[in-house]
Amino acid sequence: MLNHRDLLQLAATFQGRQVLTVYLHATVENPADRHRWEAELTQALRSLRDRTASAPHADRMALDAAIEHLRSWMTAQRESLRAPGVLLVVDEREVVFFTPIDTVVPNLATWQQGVLLSPLLREVSLGVPAAVMMVDARHVHLYRFAPPRHLERLETLEARADVDVERHLGGANAAFHAGTRGGTVADEMDRQHLAMRDRLFSEAMVRALEIAGKDGWLVVAGNARAVSAMRSAIPTSLAARTLSVDGLDLHSTPFEIAQAVAGVTMARLEQLDTELVREIIDEHGARGRGVAGLRATRAMLDRDGVADLILSERFVERFPADTDDLMRHAFSQGAQVREVHGAAAEEIDERAEGVVARLRFAMPWMSS
Repeated sequence: MLNHRDLLQLAATFQGRQVLTVYLHATVENPADRHRWEAELTQALRSLRDRTASAPHADRMALDAAIEHLRSWMTAQRESLRAPGVLLVVDEREVVFFTPIDTVVPNLATWQQGVLLSPLLREVSLGVPAAVMMVDARHVHLYRFAPPRHLERLETLEARADVDVERHLGGANAAFHAGTRGGTVADEMDRQHLAMRDRLFSEAMVRALEIAGKDGWLVVAGNARAVSAMRSAIPTSLAARTLSVDGLDLHSTPFEIAQAVAGVTMARLEQLDTELVREIIDEHGARGRGVAGLRATRAMLDRDGVADLILSERFVERFPADTDDLMRHAFSQGAQVREVHGAAAEEIDERAEGVVARLRFAMPWMSS
């Protein structure tokens, strides 16, 4: 999964270099569409040649060489095209970059200075990873989840009994019969089991924070009573990062877990995006630390005043060249760039032409 840092690296590495950027959606479910990407790529390359027909001879030869390197690479590496999306960057000498992409991309090709970045924006906007804790009273299965639906089982933690305490209270190897103390022994055993569970959950929380990192989600699922207890063990400072998933237990399949976690994290991300977009648009209206609309956003990018650039899915799809220009401008001043979906995207499209930005500071000329 690519991240924002990867986009910055791509932009910097190929800045000012004439390269052929190729995006492919080569993996399809419908057999009738299995050759569609090849036809669309052929058409895209033909269009590039047509557009450079009047270019200097050296430029046309460079494009032809890049296309031949692309075709040779694809013949030899066809098995590498096994992902929802693929990005290749080719110059006149060789394929200089290749990566699979977890999100679907259009089949397209460009010949320009620098890599076309806009089709990657969806991938880097998928959200943060999550530590998933599947719990009951005596076990915690720990998973690492990465959007869109990658799930990796890491380890299982188990409650550890205090053997000396169990012997004293009437366990299998006890020195006396549990009945000699009646209900007191049962009560104490219950307290000890709860203590064991709480130690288990505390240990699991430490491990989950290592898995999630400083920004990742903490997702809890499993036995309802255990989930409630696990959430109670999570510090208040982490409550905003904690999500619960219903309908799962320790016997759920990895596919079921991945689907459920993807659903709950995406829903929460869309909710936060919607809140952020509305806040920015309100700030724009109040002449605060937000701007809405393409023209206002460009003006603030020109003043190096943007901290976060947010684009709707529809804007990115309809205006890839504008998206690329905005992204490069934002990257040059260290701004974060994200694509949003769902209600957040609808809000931006209806109220702000698909573009909003959060500012580093309120500009003097914008103050009321």
